[in-house]
Amino acid sequence: HATSVMTPWFLAGAIDVSWKARRAATMLGELGARRGVAVDAVGRVVGAVDAITLLADPSSVVADRLEPVGELADGITIRDALVILSHNGAKIGVVVDSGGSPIGVVTIEDLLAPLIRSGDKE
Repeated sequence: HATSVMTPWFLAGAIDVSWKARRAATMLGELGARRGVAVDAVGRVVGAVDAITLLADPSSVVADRLEPVGELADGITIRDALVILSHNGAKIGVVVDSGGSPIGVVTIEDLLAPLIRSGDKE
């Protein structure tokens, strides 16, 4: 399941859409992450951000650099998560509980790693 490879929400480092791109990229670097999730003022997920995209224009605001994010149900299989991300053109997904609250974040790389290691036996 995707939850087996996700980063728990409390460690994911949600990025405020009002931040300058440089601040967001710095935070991603401190977390050792290339991608992150952007949230609005009430904590609602509004998109994903990529450090490279942010650094291309560090004076812009995060809201201007948003990429699609996929919403993934808790318990979803790795294969189904990959299908949803692909369908949404997303490189990152937010795993949500039955109430719609985020519990974790997964990237395409996170999801592909176990498939590659297992020789695609899943």
